[in-house]
Order: sequence, then C-alpha cells, then structure tokens
Amino acid sequence: MNAYKFLLADRVSPFSGVAWPAEGWIEANGTLVACRSGIHACRPRDLAYWLTEHLWQVELDGEVIDHELKVVAKRARLLRPIAAWDAEAQRDFVRMCLGRVVHHAAVEAAEAVPEHAAALASAGQGDDLEAVRRAARAVEAALPQEARVAGRLAGFVEDAVDWIELPPAALAYVAAHAADSRSGPIPDDPFVAERALQSRWLAERLRLD
Repeated sequence: MNAYKFLLADRVSPFSGVAWPAEGWIEANGTLVACRSGIHACRPRDLAYWLTEHLWQVELDGEVIDHELKVVAKRARLLRPIAAWDAEAQRDFVRMCLGRVVHHAAVEAAEAVPEHAAALASAGQGDDLEAVRRAARAVEAALPQEARVAGRLAGFVEDAVDWIELPPAALAYVAAHAADSRSGPIPDDPFVAERALQSRWLAERLRLD
C-alpha cells in the first residue's frame, strides 16, 4: 500500500525523532496502536493535519490499520520525495489559507457591516498584506458590540497576517478554527470540512492519488 509521510530535514520523523533510512525498510515492534506504536503515514485526505517542510511517498507493508486521520503499518520504506511540495507550493498554500480566513471573516461580518466586509473580501484577493490587516481592523472598528463572532474572526485575519511567514501548518490551523468559529449556516463539523478542503487543495496541487 502506498501512502504519504511528512518528515523534517534529513528524513527525521517530527514526532518520534526517528530518522528514516534513504533505502530499505523501517519496522515497528509490538502491537500496532495509533499514536503510540507502529509506522504512521497519511492518505491524501489526511494531508492537512500533518504538514511539515518535506513530503515523501512511502510504501507500507505487513499489517496496516486505518485510523480516522492516519494509517498505521508494521513496516514502511520511502519511495520518493514529493518535489512539488516546494517553497512555491508552500507559499501558495499559506496564501490560500489566509484567503480562507478572510472569507470566513467577511461572510460573518457581511450582515452587520456589508461595505467593510466587502472591502475585506476584496483586500483578501490581493497581495498587499497590510491592506488585509487594515481592512480587518476597519471591520472590527465598525461592528456593533453584539457582533462578537464577526469581531473574533476579524481578529483571526490579523493573526493570520502576522503568521504568514510561519510554517504552513500555522495558517492551516487558523483557517480551520476560523471555520469552526462561524455562527452559521455551517457544515456538521466545520473544522473537519475546512481540513478536508485543505487536503483536497494539497492533493490536487501536488498531483497525489
């Protein structure tokens, strides 16, 4: 079975600290238990939860168990680095996540302050981060006191601008929590829905099966 694994530099696992060999298999001892024992990897639909700088395609072998956000295997080996997950793709993903935070904030504020919400949405389409920050602050300043959710989401936009240079996982997390903070109408689990959108973006951009 083929899957994917996000690693740090030198093929180091971000959680276990184990360095994967460039060639050959890495094996787990004992019973497979998600988050405790076994070789952990992800499917395309899980990608957004495990972001690091380096992504590899891996082959899993032996016993493999499915988990809600991952798969766990008895052994695995690296097949190839996903070269498409480069600096440009990471920047584009971060900007997409910023756009999603702006979207959630603008939609939430649209009823209370439609002109300011439209200005925020428009700023989110451009490359001027300070314009996005100013538009978010203008929304916050114009909102009536009772529009607490919209104010919180405008604050999320400012946080997202501040975090734009952090690793992609940071903005992905902010976008998921922005979705989860909406007052409605929303999906059954907006956090999960936003993560699914992020994973689809990654799979399509990186051409992963």
